[in-house]
Amino acid sequence: MTTLDRLLAEGLPGEMVANAAAWTAVAVDFPRDGGWDTTSGVRFGGDGSSVSLPDARERWGDPATATAAVYRLAAQVRDREPGILRRIFPALAVGLVRGEQAPAPAPSPSGPPVPAGRLSVEEGWLVAVRLVEAVRIVLADAATAGDRSAAGILPLVHRTRFLLLWAPRRFPAVDFPVRRAFGSLEAFLPRAEQARLDWALDLVNHEEHPGLLSWSTERLDAELRRLAFVGPAPAPPPGGTPPAGAGTGWHEPLPAPLPADVMREIATPSGAGDPDPGFRSWLVREAFLPRFMLLPAWRTLRPTVGRRPLVVLALLAMLLVAPAVAVAFDGHPVGVLRGVAAVAGAAYLAMFLLAVGRREMTSLWCLRLPAGAALGAVALISLDDGWAHPDGWAWPMIASAVLLATATGYLVFEAQGHGVPGGRILAGRVLAVVLLGFAHAVGVASLALAAVVPAVKPGLASTIAGASATAPGVTGPGVVGLVTVDPGVAGGPAVPLTLAASVGLAAGVLLQMLWDDRPVTYPLTHLPWRGRAR
Repeated sequence: MTTLDRLLAEGLPGEMVANAAAWTAVAVDFPRDGGWDTTSGVRFGGDGSSVSLPDARERWGDPATATAAVYRLAAQVRDREPGILRRIFPALAVGLVRGEQAPAPAPSPSGPPVPAGRLSVEEGWLVAVRLVEAVRIVLADAATAGDRSAAGILPLVHRTRFLLLWAPRRFPAVDFPVRRAFGSLEAFLPRAEQARLDWALDLVNHEEHPGLLSWSTERLDAELRRLAFVGPAPAPPPGGTPPAGAGTGWHEPLPAPLPADVMREIATPSGAGDPDPGFRSWLVREAFLPRFMLLPAWRTLRPTVGRRPLVVLALLAMLLVAPAVAVAFDGHPVGVLRGVAAVAGAAYLAMFLLAVGRREMTSLWCLRLPAGAALGAVALISLDDGWAHPDGWAWPMIASAVLLATATGYLVFEAQGHGVPGGRILAGRVLAVVLLGFAHAVGVASLALAAVVPAVKPGLASTIAGASATAPGVTGPGVVGLVTVDPGVAGGPAVPLTLAASVGLAAGVLLQMLWDDRPVTYPLTHLPWRGRAR
């Protein structure tokens, strides 16, 4: 037994599981018309009735023949059975892949009929992947025609289809007959890619599907992660242990539906790597970033962007601790601000150069936050210079704490509105965004104070520089010379830098409403320009 059956069973309605428990599937060889040959099929039995699908296990040959066979199977599902496959197929698939007995041997045309046998794991998977294609066609047609019951079941069928078609990579210890499924490996890949996209769209738009509204935020998180990662194995039964080949965790990427050695056999560009490289970027942008899943977003894009963003991350970490370091150098305010500004400039230059090479890089840094922080810096330096030279450090620090608390509280509410689970998960994700945003804010504030303020407000620059600084001024009637400015604030450059960064973070968070109503973590894109519906 594999854990695929338990994975398929997660989240299914109890009534559907109970109805499917009364049905069993057996391998049967059916006589062809004329009686000279047989076809390999399957028969479902239960509740005093049975459903026969004569071609479900047949070798379908080339991809064109397989496509025609899928539509024939869909016609059988639509016309010959009493609706059981359409109503409870996600639960029936659990039994198909469970496998308890090998299928019955092929009969001799002249010999006695051979009794039916239970399906093995491999044969059950083959029947399931073919049936899920047929059931999806039937339900999609019914949903288009206005059948609300079919529309409610369709997302669960999409989930089943995705898990079945991507099982060979998730459970490599099982020898799934992928070459027999749809005629060739090349024909298998597009169906698997479409299955993942269909289920991803259902998850991203889960509020449109009544059957998914009852799912917890933790479960939605797990399903979203499973689109990009192998994921941990479902919990084994009491006293049991996961078998070999079960998922190893959320750190192992899931780039392709087939094992790496099988992917190398495919004579297409996708055989060399990710069959759908754009999907990861889309998933990060539309699913992970709105839910503040920064670490999964990084791990998802890592096969595309590599290790180069670690340089930017190290520079941002330096900016994060810059205000604390500045306390130790309160006698050199100008030098400290210029040093922090240099680090910020290096970080943003690196972001720019990386983004030129890979557009996926723009999704890693939450660039709406520094954009808002720049507006906050413009507003701050336009005020009276007194904010940079208060009587002490207490009120600036209190103001900074209030601004940081306001920004954090806003992000908590936004994260909850986007479906982030509560408790430690919520706290951890909001903290990650706050830290990244504060690093951006420190960088923007240092650039503004060190490079912009001396040019547009020399008096403010002199105030920040402190008592040891001199600046051009009027020394007497009609005489221009150097004058000594007022002493700087206690705490040196750390105080104005922290206050300016706090204003920038609050502005970056609160001005999020100006960005086409996109999440604060969303990349810098404007939806109307891209021609998408708002």
